[in-house]
Formats: sequence, C-alpha cells, structure tokens
Amino acid sequence: MVLPPYDGTNAVAAKAATKAFLDGYSSKLPAGASFEISMNGSTTVVALHAGVQTSLMQIAGVQTIPVTVSSNAVTPLKPKSVTFRPTKAQGYY
Repeated sequence: MVLPPYDGTNAVAAKAATKAFLDGYSSKLPAGASFEISMNGSTTVVALHAGVQTSLMQIAGVQTIPVTVSSNAVTPLKPKSVTFRPTKAQGYY
C-alpha cells in the first residue's frame, strides 16, 4: 500500500502509514504489546506498551513489569506556493 506523504492536511494518511509500519514489526514486539498513534500538529506520536519478563525480580515473584516507550516524528510543512522574481542578473552560469 503506497500512501501520499504527510502534507499537514492528511493526518489520516499519516496515521495509516504509521500503523502499517508498526504492523510490519509486530512479530518482533513482545507478546501482548499494544500501541497508540496520535497527531499533534505536524508531529506523529507513537506510544508502545508491553509487559517485559524479568529475570532477577522473579525471586520476589515479579514475573513481568509494564514498559511504555514513546517516540515523536516531526514533519516540516511544505510551502503551498513558491514565487520566483527574476532580477537583472546577467552572465553565464
């Protein structure tokens, strides 16, 4: 699936591209891992939640601990228009 790049107006497409990327890595995530995708302006925010098995803490009866990791990706807004104003520059370039 090819999605258009994020241009500041298509947050749904940005979320879909992020979800497709994360779904591709689902086999490498801990069992039961979940994620949340949100947008804040031109920033895509991903929070990944999982329970991670412990080793030494199992002595005290703690089998897993909850871990959350968050990441932000900022997309600069692209100009909607560009105006070129020729000058009186002369010569060979």
